[in-house]
Amino acid sequence: MSHDDQQIMRERWAIVQNGGAIKGAFRFLLILSPGNTLHLQETKLIALQQPEGVVLIGYWAGEFQEPDSIIKGM
Repeated sequence: MSHDDQQIMRERWAIVQNGGAIKGAFRFLLILSPGNTLHLQETKLIALQQPEGVVLIGYWAGEFQEPDSIIKGM
């Protein structure tokens, strides 16, 4: 994941941890290994308050038809 995408994801996590709502999906490229990449889309992100802290639950969908999504050996 690129540095910019990591920063965006951290910002989204901070918003929901503080009780805010995320608007819109977030698309990013995940590099699984050299030569294996996958476009993902975070479609929903929620935070559950627990006694020990906050649990984040993200809903992601793979975009396998994107040109940059390359999964070898499947």
